[in-house]
Amino acid sequence: MKRQAIALLTMTWLMLGMVPATVGRAWAASDVATLKAVTVSAHPAGQELVLRLDGPYTYKIVHSAPDALLIDLTGAQASGIVRHGIWSNPTLAGYTLLQFKDASGQSVVRVQLDTKRVETFVVRQDGSTLRLLFGET
Repeated sequence: MKRQAIALLTMTWLMLGMVPATVGRAWAASDVATLKAVTVSAHPAGQELVLRLDGPYTYKIVHSAPDALLIDLTGAQASGIVRHGIWSNPTLAGYTLLQFKDASGQSVVRVQLDTKRVETFVVRQDGSTLRLLFGET
């Protein structure tokens, strides 16, 4: 009888100890923004690329060349979105999304844009939206 009581108490404490551990993980995962959409549209000054995210993030232009552009979205993840897209566009040919963790362990989404001889672009961050306008001087 005494062994059953000890076993029951042990199981109860193990189950109660697991609840806070899983709740803490769920809260930590919500700090990562999710990339929701990558779209291109015509703009009076050129072509506009719009990246929509649902949380806080930072961006950095890692590489800029006439035929490619690499943008790192730190603090973001790419889930539920197409990882590779092709456009029939005079400025942008397509994109590829790469997911990795940086040296500090933060989640990063690298957006690789395949461009067609882009010389100038302007970047604007409006809250959870990152806009790149190609062709504006």
